[in-house]
Amino acid sequence: MAREVDAHLVTDAEGRILSADPEAEAMLGRREQELLGESVKGFLDERGREVLDAQLRDLHVAEPHRQWRSAMVRASQDIVEAMIDLEGVYDHDRRLDGLRWRLHRVADDRRVAVGRTAAEHYRWIVENTREGVWMIDVEGVTTYANRRMAAMLGLEPRELVG
Repeated sequence: MAREVDAHLVTDAEGRILSADPEAEAMLGRREQELLGESVKGFLDERGREVLDAQLRDLHVAEPHRQWRSAMVRASQDIVEAMIDLEGVYDHDRRLDGLRWRLHRVADDRRVAVGRTAAEHYRWIVENTREGVWMIDVEGVTTYANRRMAAMLGLEPRELVG
């Protein structure tokens, strides 16, 4: 499974969207033209909005980078769990001028990890079962045979594949 690319937004110092990449459009469920001028707060759940307010206070006193996890609400009202990286952009007088956002979808990582764990567990069961397991595709070609199956046939597993 391909790893999803992070979404990126640029906002003004209050969090109003100035630009959104295609990944941000997909994550938030709207085209960039519909996102422009919208506050990122509108896409955060209540806790996320509270955290953002605190993060913005820190960014105004020159803490250049903040990170937290939050539920984001898409246009369809679906919830997307995301890790948010927020970086302040400052003018020459060190006043907060804007914000750069990186949104990383957490659920995708979790789904990949769960799938990998399940596959490893299944593979361990198949390889260590006392029964013979022989997988043959629709054309009758062997795609897998565990050690027990090969032993039952008096062969090495690699001799059965293909």
